[in-house]
Amino acid sequence: MSHAQPPLLPEELESLLWDAPADELARCEPVLRARLRADGKRPEDILADLPDEVLAVAVRKEFWLDEAFEELFARRAMGYLAVWFRRRRVNLDLAQDLTQDLLSRFWERRLPTYDPKHSFQAYLFISARNLLAETQRKRRPVPVPNDQLDAYPDPDGPELTAEWHELAERVERAVARLPPDQEQVVRMVLNDKAPPEIAQALGFPLKRVYRLTYLARRGLEAALQGKSRL
Repeated sequence: MSHAQPPLLPEELESLLWDAPADELARCEPVLRARLRADGKRPEDILADLPDEVLAVAVRKEFWLDEAFEELFARRAMGYLAVWFRRRRVNLDLAQDLTQDLLSRFWERRLPTYDPKHSFQAYLFISARNLLAETQRKRRPVPVPNDQLDAYPDPDGPELTAEWHELAERVERAVARLPPDQEQVVRMVLNDKAPPEIAQALGFPLKRVYRLTYLARRGLEAALQGKSRL
């Protein structure tokens, strides 16, 4: 006669995530999921009760990766970052771009440099600070001596207007050659849609939106630099 297994408690799962290697977690995952199901719960229900640091460990070990990433980044980190950027008076559009870029990198790389002995929020804010500084360096204008100003074309003149039209056409061709799901996401990003809005509109998991955004950006960069025909 079989005995029903006890419900899976957050404390037990937290201990497992800290102590068990990734391969052991993968082996016991079906049993843990069955215990949750028997209690009428899903992975996201129990993950919501775990601290940030434990969720980051789950992401690193790729345990219930989709659900852990969704809880840690979509439900928590985006809010942390919104407050952090607002306190530093970062332009809203730039803050959204940087947040999307950060989350895409985290999804692609699985937090390789994060030390779970330390605060996850501190790690997140250091990552945001570094990306913001990198972006500001790239955007910083180069001073031009007064005697050279006349050598630069009028920004509203026909030469630059033609260049902008040519660039816009190249971008459009590159976007059109992306795989269909990447193209859908990119066009919505270009229309100032945030990742949660894109996920809801297309019926995609949020983590898939970040993944597609990351792949599309790489593809567009390669195409516009002449490294790929897509």
